[in-house]
Amino acid sequence: MTHKQPDTIIVQCEDKYEAQKLASLIMVKDEDTGNMQTFIETIITAVENEIVILLVDGSSHSILLKDESTVESFADFIQPVTEQRYQLNMVHVQDDDNSAVLISKSSVC
Repeated sequence: MTHKQPDTIIVQCEDKYEAQKLASLIMVKDEDTGNMQTFIETIITAVENEIVILLVDGSSHSILLKDESTVESFADFIQPVTEQRYQLNMVHVQDDDNSAVLISKSSVC
């Protein structure tokens, strides 16, 4: 039996600032095409509710999520993206829940 990766995930962050930071770091606008592109290279480490991500530009950033379970779910979700098996389509902070980031992905053709 194969396990299907979810297409969408809501990532609960510690607060709205952390959610905004995650949303702004995970995808950026390509200056040449104007299209959004994935900016996260990999997750460097995860300790309790904190993840440290490496970006394509070589910088690393710490983000505080709600709890360890959320860190595990996010890591499982984002790994196929960093392996370029999936691409992210949308990332944003939800207005009605100031600590959540909605992420959608689709298969890479």
